[in-house]
Amino acid sequence: MKICSKCNANVEDHMAFCPNCGAPVEDAAVAPASEGEAASTVNSDEPAPSQQYQQPLYQQPVYQPQYQQPMGYAPQGGASYGYMPVNNEPVSLGDWLLTFLITCIPLVGFIMLIVWAVSDGTKESKKNWARAKLIWMVIAYVLSFIFIMAFGAVFASVLNEIGGLY
Repeated sequence: MKICSKCNANVEDHMAFCPNCGAPVEDAAVAPASEGEAASTVNSDEPAPSQQYQQPLYQQPVYQPQYQQPMGYAPQGGASYGYMPVNNEPVSLGDWLLTFLITCIPLVGFIMLIVWAVSDGTKESKKNWARAKLIWMVIAYVLSFIFIMAFGAVFASVLNEIGGLY
């Protein structure tokens, strides 16, 4: 195993480039030129000179083909990958009747409106209807809250006025 001089990652012997950082990798072991040179560096009183790193020569990277994974479905009509077709089929009468019946159930209807509004499998007209219904529900709840607070304040002031007459 070789060690990358740039990121210290382990590199297999047959690899010319580090798989972690992409830097060219050379063999780590460098033998001294002769035994006399090795003995003189070990026996000398001076500290060993610091190892100087030389930048390795550029090597052409080994060609590795890049594969792109398909998105999981084949688009029709020559469209590019990533295109999501829209479900523009009409909603049947029976489906609308069932939809209105489900929305009449208090908590279940609200949850189903959210599901229909965000689901990818819902037909586009039903999805838009569910979104519009949710928006109108939010507007109705906000206006109801404002009216209840306003009438509550008026009712409290009337009670306060009546209570002051006694």
